[in-house]
Formats: sequence, structure tokens, C-alpha cells
Amino acid sequence: MDCKKYSDAINMVAKIVCNNFAIDDEILKSKTRLREVAEARHSVAYMCHRILRVPHRLVSEYFSWKDHTTSMHSERKAEELMDIDEFYKAVADKIKSEIFAGLVDYYYETPPQPLPKRESGKPHP
Repeated sequence: MDCKKYSDAINMVAKIVCNNFAIDDEILKSKTRLREVAEARHSVAYMCHRILRVPHRLVSEYFSWKDHTTSMHSERKAEELMDIDEFYKAVADKIKSEIFAGLVDYYYETPPQPLPKRESGKPHP
């Protein structure tokens, strides 16, 4: 995956997370420390790295963080939240399913066409 595809993937995840946490994309990328916003950032870092294999460096660049270790810490915080908070885990599972649905739409913009049916008695071409 090249940097453009990584950027598209991060934007897709950020949009899905913002919709689920009911926050604006600009607020997600801001420096605010509000718990709801911080948890949304943790979700983006976790989903991007664990599901889509986006490097920590690119996640950190998206949020304008100092370096990749901030993304690593954010991912760890998301894991801890999923272990202790059932509501956060439920939201994370919903986000995962929406990401997978988005990936299917991204890679299969037109649904695959079924194979033509073979007329009986004729050999397959």
C-alpha cells in the first residue's frame, strides 16, 4: 500500500470514528484533551494500525503528533479501554464492522458479476 492509500484509509477510519463518537473531524485532529475526543483518537490509532496495518509514523503525521510513539501509546490506551469498558468495546466492534464494510465497498466498487450459466450438454469453454 502506498502513502496515498494509507492516507485514504486513515481518512476513512477517522470519518467512521467521528460518526460513531458524534464529533467533528476538525475536533478529532485538534489538541483538545476532552475524554470523548481522546478516546476517539485512540480508536483511530488502534483501528488504523491493527486492522489496516497503517504505520505508526503515518498515523502520527495525520494527527500532527511529535513522533510514532504517541500513536503507539494511543493504540495501547484503546486496548486498555476495550478491556475495562464494555460500552467502548461495543463501539469499537461497531466501528470495526463499518471499516470492513467500507473496505469491501472500496475494493469492489462494482459488485463481482456471477459466472455465466453453462448450457447443459455443452462443454465448458
